[in-house]
Amino acid sequence: YGLKGELAWGPALFSLAWTSTGNETATQSPWSGYPGYTSVQVEDFNRAGEDAWMLRAAYNFQGVPGLSTYALYVNGNDPEGDTTYAKEEFDFNLQWAAPAGTWQGLALRFRYAVVDQDGPGSSNLNDLRLIVDYDNATEFLDDYEANLTASTAFIGTARTIALGTIIEVGFAFPG
Repeated sequence: YGLKGELAWGPALFSLAWTSTGNETATQSPWSGYPGYTSVQVEDFNRAGEDAWMLRAAYNFQGVPGLSTYALYVNGNDPEGDTTYAKEEFDFNLQWAAPAGTWQGLALRFRYAVVDQDGPGSSNLNDLRLIVDYDNATEFLDDYEANLTASTAFIGTARTIALGTIIEVGFAFPG
């Protein structure tokens, strides 16, 4: 179970949340995703016997349409078990979504997280994600393939991009 409160103040939104998981087992999620308020970029904070709280601040930049950011901190206590330890996570997100015009449907997102776990031999986990969302994946990929065939490094199109079509391009860098 959990509680969450939010306070909007102009273009800012402040959130405070708390969740608690029973001592017997971690939260079961037969529907796929964990629905907890403290489920963030890397960790869910839903291990057996774990209580967690979160502070989050978000801001929509008025001078740059479509630009928003948030930062959050989640602290989870020592859950049940001899080999599980307290964790904390810091997240930062910067996102821009084109509001209108030629680039409407394009969204760029930078996400960074640090997870710190207590315990013997523990180290930080750093998670960096660059996400590009672009409407109308089929036409985008057709243009990409045509431009690759022509040995060019850009993607050009004269097509109109339909609203509601999403392209997700992901890059993973080992190490």
